[in-house]
Order: sequence, then structure tokens, then C-alpha cells
Amino acid sequence: MDARRASKVGASAVAGWGALGALLVLVVAAVSVGAQEAAPGDLPEPLVLYNLMNAEADLIPNVATAATAPDLPLQVVHSAVQREPDGVWITQASPMLRTPGSARALVEALSGGVELRAMQMAELTVEAVITPADTAHEGPARIVTLSADPYRRCFTLGQQGDQYILRIRTTDTDENGTPDIVSTPGALEPRAQHVVATFGDDVARIYVDGIPVAEEARTGNFADWDPESLLVLGNEATGDRPWAGGFHLVAIYDIAMSPEQVQARYNELVATL
Repeated sequence: MDARRASKVGASAVAGWGALGALLVLVVAAVSVGAQEAAPGDLPEPLVLYNLMNAEADLIPNVATAATAPDLPLQVVHSAVQREPDGVWITQASPMLRTPGSARALVEALSGGVELRAMQMAELTVEAVITPADTAHEGPARIVTLSADPYRRCFTLGQQGDQYILRIRTTDTDENGTPDIVSTPGALEPRAQHVVATFGDDVARIYVDGIPVAEEARTGNFADWDPESLLVLGNEATGDRPWAGGFHLVAIYDIAMSPEQVQARYNELVATL
């Protein structure tokens, strides 16, 4: 599906969410609570927050306001990236959005530095408002990945047919972050979806529109993460695991959102319906 056709699919899907622009304003406004102080219904501050609607520049800034938020813009790579008012749309022609260099600051913030490594703590939330173009992409196709190549990563949120895939590298996994955490069949649909992946307290989870669709025990911490990894949307860093669809918003947190927080976030997103 080319970008224009994908955009039409996305426009229809987004209409089912109500005003996506109002939704995004609500998301950005909801990140004022300190991450480590978040109560079950409160929402933590992200380390990175990318507003991909009306993104006209080749460098898309990180608009997170947390004190520890790194200066980590995303660069639009390849002319097949299509900018639309409702988001950034990509096709399977090897486009991507990625950090111009390594995402060292993000890796170090998430892996916790010396103090958290000593305590063997590791938490993560990856949040994306996206519109998959179809249910045919495999590989898994990379939606959001912090990695060096197809076989070395920190984490990846991806697509395998009609399922979401999560890979998280810890000190107890291989460097590819496998085995995969796999959502229930049919969880991925070609419409606007709020997708959240979390890791904390030795459990990895995936949620779609506030509903848990995968849960798996996983131990270890992020001490082995590669600081030279790139943050990439829509592909692998090497350009050979392409995804197709629309990106509306992407955020990454150094805390594992609770099921209540994920549901609260989704409820706020659809409050404008």
C-alpha cells in the first residue's frame, strides 16, 4: 500500500477516534506528573515524546519536558516518507525515521546508570499511537526499535501479521531480546490504535486500546544495552525490516506503566469522541 492509499485508510481509522488533533493535545498535556511519583491513575513524564502530526521539518524534535529528557530529534530518511496533517506515513520502500546518531543518552537513561544497575532495576514503557497499513507485514516489521541491526537490540515493538511483537533485551536474554513476547491473534488491525508495551517487576506486557493482549515473565535488567544503538521508527537501523502505516505519536518512559495507568491514558485519549 502506497503512502497516499495508507493515508486514506488512516483518515478513516482516525475518524473512529474522533478528533485526533484534540487527542494529541490531550496526550501532551497529560505528561506533567513526575515519573517516580505517579499514582495508579496519574500519568508519568516521558523521556522522549514525538508529535508526528503536522511534522514538516526533516528533524522532528523531542518535545518531552522531563528534566532528564535528552535532546534527541528524529531525522526523516527517504523520500517515501509522506507527511500528512494527521501524522507521518511510510511505505515499504525502506524509509524510516531515526536519530541522526546513536541514542546513547536515551540508552543510558533507560539502563539506569551505575546506581540503578547496582540495584538491578529496569523499567520501560513504549507508547505509540499508530495506524498499521495492513495485517501482512512480517519480519517482524519494526514499528519502534532501539537497536543496532536485525540481531542486536535494546527493545523492539514490531508487527508480525495481525499480532504485535515485543523484544526486550535483558541480562537474562540473548542480544536480540528473544524469545518474542507475542500478542493475541487479531490484536493488530489496520486502524488507529493506542499501543503500549511495558516491562517492570519481571513482567513484560502489551496493551492495545487499554486492553492487555500479551503478558510474559522476563527477568534481568538493561545493563547490557548497547549505547551505540539508534532509535528508529518504521524500520530496522539497517533498513531491512520495513513497516508501513502512520505514526501519530510515540513516547518512551523509564517507568513501567501499571495496567490502571495504561487504561487511564487510553480513556483520556478517547474522551473527545
